[in-house]
Amino acid sequence: MTGNAEMMGFNTTGDAKVSITVRDWEALRRGLWRSKIALGIVERQQLEIIARCRHDTDCPGATDESEPCFASCPDREIRMSALVSLGAARQLAPHDARTPANGPYFAPTREYFSEILSDLAAAQTALVAFRTEQRSVSDIAEELVRTAPPKPAPTINRLASHETTFKRELALAGAQEQEDEAPENEAPEGDGA
Repeated sequence: MTGNAEMMGFNTTGDAKVSITVRDWEALRRGLWRSKIALGIVERQQLEIIARCRHDTDCPGATDESEPCFASCPDREIRMSALVSLGAARQLAPHDARTPANGPYFAPTREYFSEILSDLAAAQTALVAFRTEQRSVSDIAEELVRTAPPKPAPTINRLASHETTFKRELALAGAQEQEDEAPENEAPEGDGA
């Protein structure tokens, strides 16, 4: 049952807290900071492209970003493309992403470090095995054919539908042959004595 506080909207499932490690929290903060820097670079470059666009005289797009250019403006399409990416950069950039340079450094735990090293060793072993394996493409194709799952056996319904299709095709072919033979058996009109 839901309580009164939940029914009134005081407690929502969106207020639930999730605990994550500080290492992951710092990685998220660094990721936000990087995306803010990258989208800031995109925004600056798009503004430069928009500033370099040529316009016709009295074009409202020359002074205002939100106004469209005239159809006769030479760089109209370039400006529109730049405005699309500029809008996306402004919309997706995080509002507050402080530089995490002064953040604390957390050395990896032994377990975490050991897990990363074992994954790397396994990947290196797989890579060496892949490189030393000297097989041709036809050998690999034959192996794929051998290891492919067997095709399902035809069921009664499938056989019945194939039989019906075959009978229809036979009937059509027979009708076509009768039409082809009919003009040959008849005597041509108007050539009689």
